[in-house]
Amino acid sequence: MASFCGKYNNPGYGTIEIRKEDGNLYAVHPTYKFLLEHLYYNIFVIKPMEELAQWNPEFALNFATNNNGEISPLSIKLQSEPVVFVKQIRE
Repeated sequence: MASFCGKYNNPGYGTIEIRKEDGNLYAVHPTYKFLLEHLYYNIFVIKPMEELAQWNPEFALNFATNNNGEISPLSIKLQSEPVVFVKQIRE
């Protein structure tokens, strides 16, 4: 699970941080926190931590690996084409 953790950036949507807390993964995007519910392989469904009146954000989040087998980008199908967030390198 730790390999999924880190900050992922998209120029238009900003940064999503994936955190591990109490044995679960969470996606934090500035003011919202979502539980990541494992679906299969490297695919999770984001579930809101609280009721959101305007929308139901249960999107599939797909982590991909690079040539070294490390988790690299993640994509979410927010539009007709998936939106890609690139994992930031820890310094």
